[in-house]
Amino acid sequence: MQTSQSLVMENEIDEVKGKSLDYIVFWLGFTLNISQVFFGINIAVSDFFMVFLFIHLLVLRKIYFTKNTLLFFMLVIALRLISTIYLSVFLNISMSAMSILITFQKFVMGLLYFTITISVAKKNPNLKQLVFKGLKYGAFILGGISLVLFAVGPTILRTFILFGDMRLKGFMNDPNYFAYLQICGYCIWAMKPFRAKVINMVAGVVFVSSILLSASKTGLIVFLLLNLLLLGKKIISVKLQLRRLTVAVLFLGIGLSLFYLFFDQVIYTVARFTQTIPQLARLNVVFSNFNGAINDGGSGRFQAWETAEELITGTHFMGIGFMDYSAVARSISGSPIIAHNTFLQLAVEWGVLPLIFGLFFVLKASINKLLQKNWLLLFLITINLVFSFSVSLQNSRLLWIVLAMLFIKEDSGRMTEKITIKQTE
Repeated sequence: MQTSQSLVMENEIDEVKGKSLDYIVFWLGFTLNISQVFFGINIAVSDFFMVFLFIHLLVLRKIYFTKNTLLFFMLVIALRLISTIYLSVFLNISMSAMSILITFQKFVMGLLYFTITISVAKKNPNLKQLVFKGLKYGAFILGGISLVLFAVGPTILRTFILFGDMRLKGFMNDPNYFAYLQICGYCIWAMKPFRAKVINMVAGVVFVSSILLSASKTGLIVFLLLNLLLLGKKIISVKLQLRRLTVAVLFLGIGLSLFYLFFDQVIYTVARFTQTIPQLARLNVVFSNFNGAINDGGSGRFQAWETAEELITGTHFMGIGFMDYSAVARSISGSPIIAHNTFLQLAVEWGVLPLIFGLFFVLKASINKLLQKNWLLLFLITINLVFSFSVSLQNSRLLWIVLAMLFIKEDSGRMTEKITIKQTE
């Protein structure tokens, strides 16, 4: 009788622990949408939930890593340390220990999110969906609050959620990152909408409005591309009759033809409309002058990319290690501008070879997900990859979570090492 009662109590305790873990994972995803810079360090509220999860799983001896990813990141760390020493000694570039520590902290933070995501998925595969659920709710609710403050909020609160008195940045420190998270939240919502139709109508307005008011030109391009992908998926997933499919293709062709024929008139009309809304006026250049969209209006991407190229060749393709990007850039090229491109940024920080190997692993894992028809993860990867061409996402917590999701299934049979003194598997 005592044994039976003990088993019941243990089951109840495990159930409570399981629910508590669910809440923590959900709120980690939710608070990815809240991030600010303090003393030069970008801190997100989700970091506190991540640290709690890490300690919790560490106590339970449930921290997992995969062989391939462990070896890869050990190699990256070793090469970055070598590059740091090389720059300090041979190129005579001095750097404070604090700046190196901050750069190292950013890299370790990404690795922790990567490791925690794999460990949580190993403990309970259903938990990984809670991260996306939390992100969806966070983007919707915090985006909605930001819109209300933008419309009717007092000046002090409007200043908090605006960048440069115009661009909506929500509870993030940068409007581009805000647009990035809103688009990811929109993607999850489009694939897994809310149950209530009224809430879905409100969510549609919130997501579209917040993305446009962020005035992110990259965000607009990614948003349009994502909607094309979602439309394509819907068309191929719905079994349309040949007649209806033919009519749909015909109307699409007519619409594109008319847009091409009256392109100038359309652009003129859009320009007249957007002149009354500064955020939309900034986005209008995407259609009227794409080259200007990349290089003007505060973007200056070409100059940033040229600086990154100088750093890559100036360090003999080894990268700058854990040194501060802006400081090394100022020393080598005379310009402290960061790359504004994740691939170039990683080539500068990690070195060219680690970047090539990393992209190969990502491509291989993405093909596996394509074969499994994991559309949500593929769309999120697409968002991250396209955004990466004009925004530096190497320290994005969500990017590391998505990458971990990408490798979970592939290495599920080989997640056998635990961080313990004695390996048990």
